Amino acid sequence: MTDQPETPKILDQISKGTNASVTRKQQNARRRFIIVLVLLVPLFGAIGLLGFRQFELQAMLTELQSTEDRTDELSLALQLQQEDIRAESTPIWRSLIKE
Repeated sequence: MTDQPETPKILDQISKGTNASVTRKQQNARRRFIIVLVLLVPLFGAIGLLGFRQFELQAMLTELQSTEDRTDELSLALQLQQEDIRAESTPIWRSLIKE
């Protein structure tokens, strides 16, 4: 019968020990979560920044391509003008040389 008065004490110690281990496990889980979070936040930030930069570069590339197309058109127009000027000036020079 002496075992009965000690039973509540033993149960209290077991419950306290269980609570301590649960608290310790929770703290370890929180630490792991914070460590993973600290490692992943810069990674996601870098991925976001790279995505933004890619978007900017794509816009710049599109603008550059349209500028190149306009430059090609202007170059072609200038070449045509030069050919027209040469075609018009050639008979004048030939007529001057013949005289």
